[in-house]
Amino acid sequence: MTNLGNTESRTPLNAESETISSKTISKNESHYKSLLKLAAVLGGARILISILRHILDISIMIIFSFMAVLYLASK
Repeated sequence: MTNLGNTESRTPLNAESETISSKTISKNESHYKSLLKLAAVLGGARILISILRHILDISIMIIFSFMAVLYLASK
């Protein structure tokens, strides 16, 4: 039978398991931090690409507008 009233906290059997878990936690934290940095860089790159696409679209429209004006002026 188990003692349901036992409220003792479980302690690790040795100190090595405690250090391994803290190393694992710090490794996971650094991994998540690097993923957050990567997400920020990719988000910034996505915004930059979007802005550059709009600039390219506008410049293409301006070029074709000048070409149309020159074509109509030559007639």
